[in-house]
Amino acid sequence: MRYIKVALIGAGSRGRHAYGNYVLNNQDKIRYVAVIEPDVNKRMALAAEHNINSQMCFEDEEDFFNLGKVCDAIIIAHQDKQHYKTAIKALNLAYDVLLEKPITPDAFECMDLEECANRNGVNLMVCHVLRYTEFYEKIKVLLDKKVIGDLIGFDHKENIGHYHMAHSFVRGNWRNSNETSPIILAKTCHDMDIITWLVNDECTAVYSSGNLDYFKKENAPKESAMKCLECNLNEECIFSAKRVYLDKCRNAWPVNTICANPTYENVKEVLDKTNYGTCVWKIEDNDVCDNQVAVMEFKNGVRGTFTVTAFTHNQFRETMLFGTTGSIYANTRDNEIIIRQHGMDEGAESCITVIKPKAIVGGHGGGDVGLMEDFINVVNGSVKEPRTSVKQSIQSHLMSYACEKSRLEKRRVEIETFKKEIKEGRV
Repeated sequence: MRYIKVALIGAGSRGRHAYGNYVLNNQDKIRYVAVIEPDVNKRMALAAEHNINSQMCFEDEEDFFNLGKVCDAIIIAHQDKQHYKTAIKALNLAYDVLLEKPITPDAFECMDLEECANRNGVNLMVCHVLRYTEFYEKIKVLLDKKVIGDLIGFDHKENIGHYHMAHSFVRGNWRNSNETSPIILAKTCHDMDIITWLVNDECTAVYSSGNLDYFKKENAPKESAMKCLECNLNEECIFSAKRVYLDKCRNAWPVNTICANPTYENVKEVLDKTNYGTCVWKIEDNDVCDNQVAVMEFKNGVRGTFTVTAFTHNQFRETMLFGTTGSIYANTRDNEIIIRQHGMDEGAESCITVIKPKAIVGGHGGGDVGLMEDFINVVNGSVKEPRTSVKQSIQSHLMSYACEKSRLEKRRVEIETFKKEIKEGRV
């Protein structure tokens, strides 16, 4: 079977590194044959890595789409608010599409994209990579086998990590919810997706609360400067741009997300000219919650809580699942799933089972690799239904939209009522 030919729209961290590295390592299955990226340095770097003909390198997506259908599929990996218009064009040209999460910040657009994909008879997959991880696949099997009986409730946490929060959601592309998406959508829609997958039913209602509590001007140290490189605290501050970026000039995260060619001079220039070099407490347009909680109810009676927080040392997820005959505690930091059966002596061997899922190379615990393999199989026709179709992914987005509505309006939101409001244009 021949390799599939793919155009990449958005040569940033995900498009160039997460998916691009897979493409480079699997040229017999998939190849980038076109790149659309407004940043000339990113565009040229991607083209050089993948040996893309200069005639298939575009600054503007309109120039690419005007060619008609010239390859098998498109990966869309640019900014959130651009997703809808780009995806509509691609779907109407009968391209299969792999769309980076979130689908779109707008709830009506999200539902419209599903209709567009169905109308054109093409596949629209969403990059909800957690479903492809060995870790969550193991948990799903345990629940389906009723190892802890019937699921009653859950407690799921997305621990962002202080450093990731500062890079992506204080200084970075997702610092302003009006320009991109609120954090409950941008960062955690695939947590919502994995919750829905594990619970195995639709969410019916949510209540959410959260705020930007720490990364704001009143919490800045008195001696701090506006720019880190001019600050007397840059050797001791854990958020110092000098420590985070300049002292670690290398082609790896997070440095390679701010600079296509991360030399000392190039990185310093970025820090001087952008928010990546600005004090985390003094970013004027940062409005994203640094902590948020949600309570959820599901059609099958399951209830649970979700927390997303910046205030952790490491970046990892942890999940407690409460069943009628036992419980599961799982965390990705230790790559560990612990099963406890109710009513057993604490010291009994049969009381506790510890599972260590196979460690898989690749981002998101191997989820990026699994996603790409599913995408290839869908495009070449060997798989009919992807694990993360837009139909399956809409539920998680509705939960995220509803959580943000609940947070802003300080009230419980019923999902069915919310869906009607979306369709009637009242959201």
